[in-house]
Amino acid sequence: MNILLMSMPDAAPVVMHESAFHMPNLGIAGIGANLDQHHDITLVDLIRKRRHIGRYLRRLLKKTPPDVVGLSTMTWQYDTCINIIRFIRRRLPGVYIVIGGYHPTLMYDEIGQSADADLIDFMIRGEGETAFCRLLRALEGTDELNNIPGLSYKDCNQFIHNPRGHFSTIARDCGVSSQTIKGYFQILEDTLLGRWLPSYRKRPKRRVAASSKFYFADVGVVNFLAKRRHIEQGSELFGKAFENWCFHELNAYNAYQEVFAELYYWRLAGGTEVDFIVNDMQLALESKAVQNVSAGHLKGLRSLKTDHPTIERRVVICCEDQPRVTDDGIEIIPAQDFVDMLWHGDLF
Repeated sequence: MNILLMSMPDAAPVVMHESAFHMPNLGIAGIGANLDQHHDITLVDLIRKRRHIGRYLRRLLKKTPPDVVGLSTMTWQYDTCINIIRFIRRRLPGVYIVIGGYHPTLMYDEIGQSADADLIDFMIRGEGETAFCRLLRALEGTDELNNIPGLSYKDCNQFIHNPRGHFSTIARDCGVSSQTIKGYFQILEDTLLGRWLPSYRKRPKRRVAASSKFYFADVGVVNFLAKRRHIEQGSELFGKAFENWCFHELNAYNAYQEVFAELYYWRLAGGTEVDFIVNDMQLALESKAVQNVSAGHLKGLRSLKTDHPTIERRVVICCEDQPRVTDDGIEIIPAQDFVDMLWHGDLF
């Protein structure tokens, strides 16, 4: 693909005048240097062209029409960036527009909800060397947009903001790189000690979480390593273990019965969550290790119904003694009933 990377013409005041000294833009240079070699890459520092930007861009876009244009912008350069994007869109309406830099990194949510969002296809937040390279691969069909950390992309004309890395927080706490932590998780997955549960992001009406959740195959091992000798029923740790057990049962049934259903979880950016989604909203399951399910425990399933009214069935797995159904159709079933219904094929 033909790739055009540009920095903005707006210059910050410096001690030395630009005619005497100019620092090259190492940001776009670093991104261009990390792209796959089969791309044709053009780097443009518009500070050197700002006396005749329009004439220069017209000639450049006509000579080598780009497939993707990447623009780096700070906050005080953003208005200029939008004007340049409009200039490019009028001449190349089908080109992919990608913005990055400090302003999209800090203000991505505001940009995504503004009128400017119609002009922009992608935003890259944080360091762009890896994300931009993977974005181009995704456009070529060899990567997936929803798996690229720090990327904001559109789904149903609404921006979806991928987290800036599943492993960054753990890496920072451990004092190692994110790639090292990613490798450790890959070992856990390859040795069947755990597995990922992806988020459900089809047809979102509101901003949803993009990162996957990791479940260990045996939560008892985790508790032993963490020196948790006894877990009291009703505690937070008991709830996490109960959720992990539900996930294990779902996966075991899915594999042994050869159902091959797709499993997800659903979570809004604000934190409202449903533990498990089966296939394309065939079934929603929420695990609650409590002996009395209240209205507060049903918030996630009710929010899900608002965003996805076609959901076929909603179920809460709990520690109550008897099954029951709420006025709005949510089934509340004891853990043993869940196991019986699951393995008899009554859930999916």
